[in-house]
Amino acid sequence: MAKIKRASRGSAVTVFEDPRPSKNTIYLDHQAHDKTTLATKFGGTLRLKPSSESDDFNAYASGSWIELTDINAHSLRAGAPITMALTKETAYCWHYEGANGSNQLNNVDYWNFFSIDPTIQSSPLRRIVDSNTNDELLLYNNRPSHYNWYYQHSWFNPSSDRELDDTNPTSVYGYVGSTNSTDHQEPCFWTVKDPNSDRVSGIAGYFRYGYSFRPWMSIARNSFSSFNSSNDKYDISASNPYWYMYIGQSTQDGQPLYLATHHDTDYTHYIRRHNISTDNTTDMFSNTSAPGASGTSYGGARTMNATIGQVQKISSKHFDDPGANDKCWYVPYFDTSYNYHPWVFRWDQSNDTFTRDQATNITGDLSSTHMLNLPGTNSDTYGFLGVVWNETFVNGGNRYLTVMYLCGEHRRVDSDPLARTFVTYSVDAADPTALTHHSTVTIPETAKQAVFLNDTKTLLGVFGVDAFYIYNWDNTNGWTLTTTLAEKAFAVGRDSTDRIWMVAGGRDNGYADIHVITPTIPVRITITPAQSSYNHTGSNINSTVDVSAYNIAGERIATDVELSIDGSTMTFSGGATTTTVTTSTSAETSVNIVITGAGLSDIVANVSI
Repeated sequence: MAKIKRASRGSAVTVFEDPRPSKNTIYLDHQAHDKTTLATKFGGTLRLKPSSESDDFNAYASGSWIELTDINAHSLRAGAPITMALTKETAYCWHYEGANGSNQLNNVDYWNFFSIDPTIQSSPLRRIVDSNTNDELLLYNNRPSHYNWYYQHSWFNPSSDRELDDTNPTSVYGYVGSTNSTDHQEPCFWTVKDPNSDRVSGIAGYFRYGYSFRPWMSIARNSFSSFNSSNDKYDISASNPYWYMYIGQSTQDGQPLYLATHHDTDYTHYIRRHNISTDNTTDMFSNTSAPGASGTSYGGARTMNATIGQVQKISSKHFDDPGANDKCWYVPYFDTSYNYHPWVFRWDQSNDTFTRDQATNITGDLSSTHMLNLPGTNSDTYGFLGVVWNETFVNGGNRYLTVMYLCGEHRRVDSDPLARTFVTYSVDAADPTALTHHSTVTIPETAKQAVFLNDTKTLLGVFGVDAFYIYNWDNTNGWTLTTTLAEKAFAVGRDSTDRIWMVAGGRDNGYADIHVITPTIPVRITITPAQSSYNHTGSNINSTVDVSAYNIAGERIATDVELSIDGSTMTFSGGATTTTVTTSTSAETSVNIVITGAGLSDIVANVSI
């Protein structure tokens, strides 16, 4: 991992990627950089204000540095979209270290939980393209999810020959926040353009100071070519307490489809088509009944208590249903014995019909053997205290399903390994409802948030208070901890080049540090001498050291490592005290050394990025 910059100013997006595929610019604290080389583009400063105001966005709020123990909900950098805006999967985490309980800062951040469609990334940064005209709309919503403050930025058809440091947003509007008890309707996540009109669809919600996590979500729309505050509508099919996730566009008429999942039960669901031009919805599916007992599932409506509370359920991405024309995806459900038996939703794309099946016959260990005592609540203030997220992926031709519990409270389940264990199942190749227990992994501390670090979802990052933990998947052992980064991470995500970025709490002044933890950059270098000690009696001793470099997945990588000797009792062959060696992807790289005297000398390794 390489620290490349320390934040030097408030109210600036720490890492912001231009989402246009034709552009190769990323902004670090609003300063333009070449996305490939990270070389500074002098004179380029990101513009996030309309042309009628100053070029640079620098006055949204003051005092916006990361504070490691900050209790101020207005603080923007501490785990919010102002920390990072990238085109690939990104997750945010704030680290409130005050008392547990009813506080909006004791929630899991929700920005990476809006999309079931694997082709649309859940992110505050969106690029929506009209497939007929190729017109494009860039959108950036920098609302902190723990407060009712937000600013929505839009660029309609920015010139292809101009950078975002050379063009202003078409529109910027928002809300400065309030501490009163009035619910305020606000946009969150924008999805797609209506193929039949000049409108875009998205997900919005009702937010009040201190009451941001009921959830009370709705469907939104705005104009595509005239995106602004005059054309917004945020109250379509508002549902309390439901969480909306985007499924995809109807195969019949191109209208967007959304899943509404009830927060306080594990079995109430609606699927709604947004009829964008008429500002209403059509229910395509609904089920409000608890399932009966079947197979290994006891079914029913479980009691909400300390065993498992009211947790927010987050769906997996959808995938091709084996042997059918359907798409299918998993939604968490726990039976009355607190065992995970997920719903399996199927979308028949030939006619836009939906069915809900269930994985009721699980082979091997049931989840309660390894995963239990999951805090949750239906409090309006911290309804995202506990989140259960299940996600599916394929490796080596085999499909797997991992269920994870995330907790927003500071160190809430540090002492309970059952609440810190992720469980993974093998999925039958012909039947997505047939699951077999595969493996478990226990996170070293409370898992506050998680993010996948590659497209294949075989590299997983988990946010803790003490560290950011990176796990690599293999089909034999399951998730294996390969790298521990001793950083208090507030945001981690990937840009379009698959470079991994981290914004972490600085060591002084509360400023943010910007890190790169790309798989091609080593996070660990080992230097192992042929002997643990040498007895020098006056004659030089010829020997070797083995050098290896490892990436975040724990894999050997080939990279140039500069070695330098600190001390006067050892040299490299030929008498040099510095040398450069290229490590191997398959074995140790041997380097000749000469012990020239008695005493202590060290070999120091450096890598250039």
